[in-house]
This record gives sequence, structure tokens and C-alpha cells, in this order.
Amino acid sequence: MYGSYQQHFPGTGLDILVPVPMHHKQFAKRQYNQSAVLAAHLSQATGIPSVPKILARIRETRPQYTLNKQERAENIKHAFQVKDGAQLPGAKVLVIDDICTTGSTINECARVLKQAGASEVHGLVLAHG
Repeated sequence: MYGSYQQHFPGTGLDILVPVPMHHKQFAKRQYNQSAVLAAHLSQATGIPSVPKILARIRETRPQYTLNKQERAENIKHAFQVKDGAQLPGAKVLVIDDICTTGSTINECARVLKQAGASEVHGLVLAHG
């Protein structure tokens, strides 16, 4: 993941890393968020702060891998919000996720982050399906 970061984001001046959040029920089952783990490691390697608590998954969604492209976009729509009205004026954000198939999850996170004032939102994933 660090190699991909170096290849695709050199000198971009990113301000924060934001892992894709899990719904609290899923987190209770798994006991960790794989995207947050990836973001924490990338933060150590890059020095860019990981801010795992800025986004919240506010509704449970069906697993994306069980859906087609159109269903994925609908499934994830309005599933995230910026916590406590946080504002990100002009922030350059890198959203971190474990896997990307259609981009629906990162696109929805980007939409919410831009509404909170982020000037740029990019995505970086461990695997692309």
C-alpha cells in the first residue's frame, strides 16, 4: 500500500488519512476495522495523521460483494456522515479502504467529506476486485 501511495500521491500535500468506517454492529463482531489498521500503518510510514473518528457509518448496509454495480451505489447511499459536524475547510483527504470493486464506498465517503469542506478527496485501497 505504501508503494502505491508513493507512486500515485507524491507531493500532493495530503492533510489527513480517513479510513472507511464500519457500522458499530459489524465492529462489535469483528473487534477491529481493517481499513483503520491499514490507515494507521500508512500514517506511520508517511507521517500523515490518520483520523479514524471523523466519519461514521450511520446505517447498516448489506455486504457490497453480494451486489451488482447499481445495487452497490444504492446500498451505500447516505450510509456515512461526518461526526459532530466536523468541518474540513480546504483539507486534502485520502480515504483508505481494504478493497474496491466499483468505487461506490469511496465515492460516498468523498461526497460527505466534500460537504464538510474538503477541497480534495482521493482514495487508496489495498486490493481492487
